[in-house]
Amino acid sequence: MENPVAKFREETGLDRRDFAVAAGVSYGELWNAEAGYSRKLHSQLVRLLAEHGYPGNPEEDYKKWREEIGHAIWLGRSDENDHK
Repeated sequence: MENPVAKFREETGLDRRDFAVAAGVSYGELWNAEAGYSRKLHSQLVRLLAEHGYPGNPEEDYKKWREEIGHAIWLGRSDENDHK
């Protein structure tokens, strides 16, 4: 599973700075979400993804992704922690 925020941003063709501006969040907030540091997504990111056709529930998908990378880190499989 890929980070839903990073995947969606990459599909838009926007860089992090432009995507953050479009979402109404700081660059740091977006970077933290893409790196998996944020425990939950900023409401503005959730809204942007939902309004622009994200296929599913971004909050649930992000939570599942974080759990998955957490297990990969715990098990020492850093290759599964490649979240760009």
